[in-house]
Amino acid sequence: MTTWLDDTNHNGVVDSGEKAYLYIAMRRGGSQYYALDVSDLNNPKYMWSIQGRTNTLDTDLSTADGDFVELGDTWSRPIKTRVRDGSTVKDVLVFGGGYDPNQDPTADSTTATSADTTTVEDSRSTDGIGRAIFIVDAKTGAKLWQTNRAGQFSGMNYSIPSEIRVIDIDFDGLADQLYAGDMGGQIWRVDINNDATLSNSLDSRIDGGRIAELAGDEPADARRFYYPPDVSIISVDGQQQLAISIGSGWRAHPLDTVVQDRFYSLRLPYVYGKPIDSYGVTVYPTVTHTTTGLIDVTTEAAKSMPADARGWFMNLGADGEKVLSSSVTADHKVLFTSYLPETNSEACSAAEGSGAVYAVSVFNGAPVLNLDETGSVDELTLTDRFRILNHAGIPPATSVLFPETGDPTAVVGTETLDEFELDELRRRTFWQEMIEEDS
Repeated sequence: MTTWLDDTNHNGVVDSGEKAYLYIAMRRGGSQYYALDVSDLNNPKYMWSIQGRTNTLDTDLSTADGDFVELGDTWSRPIKTRVRDGSTVKDVLVFGGGYDPNQDPTADSTTATSADTTTVEDSRSTDGIGRAIFIVDAKTGAKLWQTNRAGQFSGMNYSIPSEIRVIDIDFDGLADQLYAGDMGGQIWRVDINNDATLSNSLDSRIDGGRIAELAGDEPADARRFYYPPDVSIISVDGQQQLAISIGSGWRAHPLDTVVQDRFYSLRLPYVYGKPIDSYGVTVYPTVTHTTTGLIDVTTEAAKSMPADARGWFMNLGADGEKVLSSSVTADHKVLFTSYLPETNSEACSAAEGSGAVYAVSVFNGAPVLNLDETGSVDELTLTDRFRILNHAGIPPATSVLFPETGDPTAVVGTETLDEFELDELRRRTFWQEMIEEDS
């Protein structure tokens, strides 16, 4: 569910002439989106709806709106933002193509009690729906743009149930970059040129492509991304780069123990615009799970990273451990949670499993907090990367809170990371020197 308060005077109240809108997805309930005008809470009004296939399990396209045939189960929370279309700035929603039930496990799929057997669901398989990113008009629901699965997007063969990470890199109030992971372990980037001097339609303002393919065809490599990447700016040898951090995990089958899930943090040197090669051609380089420049930091607490590294990854250590939420990066510290399934042979008791919280450096995956509570903060080891949470079951994402008084704090549900602190609340990312001309 997404809310949008069109609050022109920024007082947090729906005043005369202002509007409040509500956008609702169906999750497993269907392939529709609904928009409501809730400006008057006592008199909500239907605005519009988007209809995908009536039954996402079949191949009948006749019941879907022509513009949304690709839409699967609507898991992706719409993100409200603004883009330039022609000479007009428009309020839009951005969302993924949705979930294909093809990714569900069957009754015969591997569980935590039968880790030595695999089925087709344990291997990477392409989808028939959900293979898209959409941009629609927030007020009418009209489709403004969709990935076309051709050219730079030709490998978009897996559904995208995740919400889309929307980045306004230059802080002008318009979306410049979109990021999404998919069910095939791939990560996609979309660049939007919002140059006000151009009158181009939105479609001609957009470029994009695959920046990572982090899964393979072997069952152990069938990684899936259900949640959006975490995007932050870092400095490497004085040069700005983007850090794209994300963890894999099969949300539809949390007890799976076949897939070797990982946490990744990739580096992108093209921060403020699309990647252009030496010939002036837009090319999106793709890092893969076998790329030499992707550094394995699993067994080293402070791995040295080459300046030209494409990023790093760590294998999640426990049997069946997986990431089932987004990470958050603050002050170069990446915080994320994982789920550790439990094998339970007792039929009368639940196998809830447990959760862990990680805190590592965005630069090389090194531990940054004394989470095992042994030794000193000056001598951190591999076991300081994580801590087992007190509460059982699948943990929520880590949140960083900034109270009106007191220091920022990191929380996972009702548990706090007392060791967490921010060394720098502000950091200069760019500057411009103004020189006055002699009069």
